[in-house]
Amino acid sequence: MKKTSKFVTAFMAVVALLAMTLQMNGCKPQEIPSLYDPNWKSLPQPIVDSLSPSFSLGGVGTLTVYGKNFSTKVDSEGVFFNSTLATLVSGTSTRIVLKTPNVTGDSVQVRVYVIGAADFSPTILYKMLPAISPFGTLLGNLPGVLTTDSAGNSYVNLKTKAGVGQGTYKFTPNGSSTAFETSTNIWFGIKVGPGGYLYLARNLAAVFRVGPGGGAAALWVKTPGKVTDMDFDQNGVLWTGGNGTAIYSINQASVVKSFPFPANIHAVKVYGADLYVAAGIDSSEAVWKFPILASGDLGTPQKYFDFSAVYGYNTYSPLAMAFSQGGDLYIGTDAPDAIVIVHADGSHEPLYPGVFAPTVQSLSWGSGTNLYISTTSGLFRVVAPASGAPNYGAQ
Repeated sequence: MKKTSKFVTAFMAVVALLAMTLQMNGCKPQEIPSLYDPNWKSLPQPIVDSLSPSFSLGGVGTLTVYGKNFSTKVDSEGVFFNSTLATLVSGTSTRIVLKTPNVTGDSVQVRVYVIGAADFSPTILYKMLPAISPFGTLLGNLPGVLTTDSAGNSYVNLKTKAGVGQGTYKFTPNGSSTAFETSTNIWFGIKVGPGGYLYLARNLAAVFRVGPGGGAAALWVKTPGKVTDMDFDQNGVLWTGGNGTAIYSINQASVVKSFPFPANIHAVKVYGADLYVAAGIDSSEAVWKFPILASGDLGTPQKYFDFSAVYGYNTYSPLAMAFSQGGDLYIGTDAPDAIVIVHADGSHEPLYPGVFAPTVQSLSWGSGTNLYISTTSGLFRVVAPASGAPNYGAQ
């Protein structure tokens, strides 16, 4: 018992010593400062009055938010489109300019916040259309080349993912389709021509065609060299080219004329009185412009757009072409800029960068601003910033 008593006494002494040490070191609970500031006052609630333009294309260009009680510093405010925070460009207390986010819907919820304001702005609804949307039902197939007629119908050559031809289908503007050309060929070029005939090329020294009612493609005319693409001029003459030594013209009497141009021709397009040819020569890719003379011959070509100088040599190619009504050249590519717009003054810019991806293998205008494009991943309809120039053969 004595040993136990001595142990308890020693233990109590140690506890007392620890307590004294803690008091000497000031170890006591610390007070936590309050986050509440009784003097804080909220900034006025931001208010959105309107957005301009009245509707936008998702992911395209800029738009302006008008209202009041905004910040004068863009890093002190933000604009949500549904749950997506937009990238701001500039702003004042009554106006915010921002890059249009890639959000779509008839009733997108727009709200503004300002750092220091207790409340978001009241929600305002805004319409944002898709700049590009899938078009038609491909039944598990992939699209090849396409063309359009004057009624806005599209003609699209289809193939399986294994590369087996499935014929050419006619798509109405609402996306419904019917079989039109019934072969299993993989066509490289396709164009609606005079009388409603559909003209086709498949990298052979020949051009084929199908009657206005559809059916099997039949040989129309043989050419001295291979044909991969073609386009009609205002006189019903079909201009063609491929990987060879010449450009060929074919009139409606099936008379063929040759014009020397040693190049790998990817695409041809007629606009006004000129023939445009997208081609590779050695390691250089470019679009060439040929005057179409009154005699039906071709004048001296000039390099219209040096594609390789912009996108690199032995890297990417211009694969398809179409013109807007105002004379802008739209080029479909396999470059990161899936479609590039070349203006008459030589300046250029990508169409809707980041909204869709390459490779664009064919493009053609429908009605109004509808631009139909065939990519290696699908068929799409693009709401373009301009209307298309007429396809002369489809008039």
